[in-house]
Amino acid sequence: MVVLLVGAGVLVNVYLAVLARVLSEAEYGRFISFVSIVLLVSFGAFLPIEQEMARQFQTGLPGRDVFRSNALVAGGIACVAAALVAGLVPWLMPSLADPQIVIALLCLCVVSVVQYLVRGTLVGTGRMAAHGMVVLGDAVLRLGFAALVVLVTSAGAAAGGYALALVAAIGTAHLPVLVWAHRLAGRVPGRAQVAGSLGASTRTTSRMVGHLIAGSISSQILLNAPPILVAAVATSGEADLVGRFAATYTLARLLLFIAVPMQSALVPIFTRAMAGGSARHRRLLALRIGVGGQAAAVLAGSVALLAGPWAIEVVFGSRYALGGRDVALMVAGAMLYLGLLVAAQALVGAGRHHDVGLAWTLGLVTSAAVFVTVPGLVLRAELAFAVGSLVGLLGAVARLWRAESGAGRSSRSTRIDGGLRL
Repeated sequence: MVVLLVGAGVLVNVYLAVLARVLSEAEYGRFISFVSIVLLVSFGAFLPIEQEMARQFQTGLPGRDVFRSNALVAGGIACVAAALVAGLVPWLMPSLADPQIVIALLCLCVVSVVQYLVRGTLVGTGRMAAHGMVVLGDAVLRLGFAALVVLVTSAGAAAGGYALALVAAIGTAHLPVLVWAHRLAGRVPGRAQVAGSLGASTRTTSRMVGHLIAGSISSQILLNAPPILVAAVATSGEADLVGRFAATYTLARLLLFIAVPMQSALVPIFTRAMAGGSARHRRLLALRIGVGGQAAAVLAGSVALLAGPWAIEVVFGSRYALGGRDVALMVAGAMLYLGLLVAAQALVGAGRHHDVGLAWTLGLVTSAAVFVTVPGLVLRAELAFAVGSLVGLLGAVARLWRAESGAGRSSRSTRIDGGLRL
């Protein structure tokens, strides 16, 4: 499965690099802003559906009830997301008010219901290889559909057509698997002592998913807001700079395209480590995560300072090149974000779900403060991402240092993540 996900991550970045050479700098900046919203909606709002389905399938609930209750909750999330897209995107980001982009985002809200019901069922029923194949197929179709748009449109095409093609690829990859996923769920009989009514199951799902969404959205805003904010505050004379920032930021967070979808797999590992370790063991783990994240940021940032501009030119072309300092700050921020991601899963494994939300929120608030106070279009975005991730990492490590190993919070929180089998 890991090989399939890595392959999918590589193909996604090939896809983005190809579009960088097809679109103008300004249109590529618009497309990356669209992709950032896609990631915010997808991982921020709908990923908790996958996580909760994986948990519920392990608790003895009837599979049919798990699928139906999560489908209802996902449908509610889609309605809210569609309303927010229709109301906020044209107002907050006039550059994305293109009818094709808005339609693509509205369709995404519907397609995401199918996407995460399928993925949640495959993970929850142990079909990890099938899950990896679906993710890889999604990436292949994105590249293929983009190639079709290139073939049928003239040079200098707008970002809207590629936005529609992206959503079509996601739907094509997941919709044919939905019927099989529903059948897989129906084969899970459940245990009589935990089987309840659909209404009770839906209420439970709504509460658990809502708890997960808060931290998930904060993490996705921190990761995906920089290109959106740069596009939103740029003047007409800075349109090309928006595209250059978007290309560099895309390459700088290459590893995160692979790490973010795999983050839930860390929860069982940390759950077992916390349950069987002493306070000294837990604090040593917290120290390793904190020091390791910062060391990785310094090392990767140093390499990017020297080789970053060359790598950008090779992948995207010379017109997208930024200075070494800019690339180094983005890469360092990505490594700090990765450290925060690991620390957050360790907190979940320790049963400290509330502290996960606090860490991500702390990082997000810090990032916003830096973006507002620092001058310079590109510099403020780079520092906001890096400093916000650093503060969030330090906050998560501090909470992990103090946390009781699995018993400090509610038993409900411990059961949620201890039941995941990813």
